[in-house]
Amino acid sequence: MSDFIATCVAGCEDQAIEEVKQAVGPVDSRRFFLKGMFFFSTVLEKKEVFSRIESADTVFLASVVFCMKKTDADIDSIVSAVKELLVFREDGVERSRALIGPGESFRVECNRRGTHSFSSVDVCRKTGSFVCGFCAAKVDIKNPSKAVRVEIIGRDAFVCIGLAKEVSLSKKVEGFVKSTVGKKPCFDARNKMKDVIEKWGKLICLDDSFCALDLGAAPGGWSAELSKVCGRVFAVDTAYLSQETSCLSNVVHVKKRMGDLVESDLGGVSKVQFVSCDASMVVDLLERIIFKIAKNFLEKGRFLVVTLKFPFRVKKETADHQISEFDLLARKSGFTLIEAVSLRHNTAFEKTALLKFEGN
Repeated sequence: MSDFIATCVAGCEDQAIEEVKQAVGPVDSRRFFLKGMFFFSTVLEKKEVFSRIESADTVFLASVVFCMKKTDADIDSIVSAVKELLVFREDGVERSRALIGPGESFRVECNRRGTHSFSSVDVCRKTGSFVCGFCAAKVDIKNPSKAVRVEIIGRDAFVCIGLAKEVSLSKKVEGFVKSTVGKKPCFDARNKMKDVIEKWGKLICLDDSFCALDLGAAPGGWSAELSKVCGRVFAVDTAYLSQETSCLSNVVHVKKRMGDLVESDLGGVSKVQFVSCDASMVVDLLERIIFKIAKNFLEKGRFLVVTLKFPFRVKKETADHQISEFDLLARKSGFTLIEAVSLRHNTAFEKTALLKFEGN
C-alpha cells in the first residue's frame, strides 16, 4: 500500500476524496481533525498515483504528499525516522538505501499544523544537520536534487525522502468560490459562534459592556460574531484577519502568539468578561495553553468557550472518556465544565465546551 496526505479546500474534504477516487480508483481514506486535509492509501505505486491525479480534472484538491513513514511529532523521533529510511540492517551491518548519496544536494521541507514546543525551522535545522553528517550530503535550498519532506499534524509526523520534484504534487484549486458573485460564503467558524450565542447567550449574558478575548482568532469568524454582542473584541493570532473582520471598529487584532499575551497587549484592559478559542488544538493542550491564558485574563464567574478537537472520528465512549479527562483538567485550573455538546455546525471531530471560571 502507498500512503498519502492530501490538502484541499476547507470544508470540501468529501468532494476532494471523491476526486481522488475517480482518479486512482478505490482508496482507504480518513479525515484529520483539521479541515482541508485527509489521508488516503492505495495499492498503486506513488508514480502512478501522481500521474493519474496530475492528469485528472479536479476542483477541490490542492496537493498530495507521499508518506513513507509515520512517527511521533517530536524532533528526535523525526530524525530517527529519517535515519530508518536512509539505512537498513543486513547481517547486523547498517547499509545505505542510497536515497541520498555523498555529495548530493538536498533540502528539508516541513509543514507543521498544531501547537508544538518547536518550530518548522527547528525541524529543518536538526534534520538537515543529521542528513549532512550521515550522508555527507550538502544543503541546497533553491535547487536540490533530493528532498526530505516532513508533514506534522498534531501528534503525528509523516516523513518522505525522494527526488525533490517527486515527493509531492500540487494542483490548481478551483473550488474556493462557493457562492454567487458579490456574496461572501458563510464561514463554518462564524456559524459555530452563532450556535454558541443561540444556545448559551442568556447564560453568558453577553452585552456591549463586555470585552471578549478570542484566542487563535484568524481568519476572524468568531471575532466578527462576538463584535455584534460585545463592546470590544481582542482577536489574538499571528495570522492576518479577513478583510471583513479587520475592518470592524470594535475588533482589535493582537498579532502575536497567544502564549506570549501580556496585559499591555489589551490596551489597559486587565480583565475580560468572555474568552473563546476555536484553534486547532487537541484536548490535552488546552490545559497547558488556553486555561493558563484564561486564568490570567478572565473575570471570576465569567465564561470560557472552547472547541474540543479529536484527532480522528472517535466513538462516543472514547469522546466521553476524553471529555471526562478534560473536565478533570478544567477543575484543576479553576474552571467548571458546564456542558460539552455537538452544536449544529460542529464537525464530526469536534464538540464545543462551555466552562465557568470559579477562580484559582
